[in-house]
Amino acid sequence: MEKTLTSAGRVQRKVKSGRPPSGTIRLSIYHALARLTDEADRVRSLMQEEGLSPDDAQLILVFILERDEVVAVKPLPRPGETAKFFAYFDGLKDEAVHFLGVLGLLKDREAEKILSFILPFTSEARDNKILEAAVREAALKSGKPQLN
Repeated sequence: MEKTLTSAGRVQRKVKSGRPPSGTIRLSIYHALARLTDEADRVRSLMQEEGLSPDDAQLILVFILERDEVVAVKPLPRPGETAKFFAYFDGLKDEAVHFLGVLGLLKDREAEKILSFILPFTSEARDNKILEAAVREAALKSGKPQLN
């Protein structure tokens, strides 16, 4: 089966089989950002190992601003362009923010499609349902990514 996967498909498979959710503990802003950047580094490395451009990977942080009870998404910019991204979250340090996980998108140039994966931060069923719903909504709006 491994031979039938495209290079991006192999990256997707490796990422999805990685680190399990961290129980029911909610992550602080700094822990969520550290986890996001660790995953981004891992995905970019896997892309390079497969001979793909790391720029064909996009990671998006999914979270809830509890004051509004709104699910929000914030794409992680490319390395070297992250100052505004981190400043945004630094401005939220006094806010109640619940981090759900990461949505990852991989451009599969061989199959000419977008592959996706979800990396939940907790194993709470409620959080994961919200995360999956947010991802499906984003997929419907963009018309591109499909859950696999």
